[in-house]
Amino acid sequence: WLDIPLEVEQKSLPTITFISEFNKLWYEGVEFWIKTMIDAQEIKGEVKKAYEENSLDKILYYSEFHSKDS
Repeated sequence: WLDIPLEVEQKSLPTITFISEFNKLWYEGVEFWIKTMIDAQEIKGEVKKAYEENSLDKILYYSEFHSKDS
């Protein structure tokens, strides 16, 4: 979606903090990042449309899977 060089992603990955639980702050952070990238015209197409339609969970992450009881 970002269409950036692989080298940029390789440098970025070690700085990412991975979590196992999603909370309100996490969702707010994701939406802030996506809106910022849309405003900078770095994200277009399917992700932008999903953001505008408030349906990011259907294409970016499968939140229903994470909220299911075992």
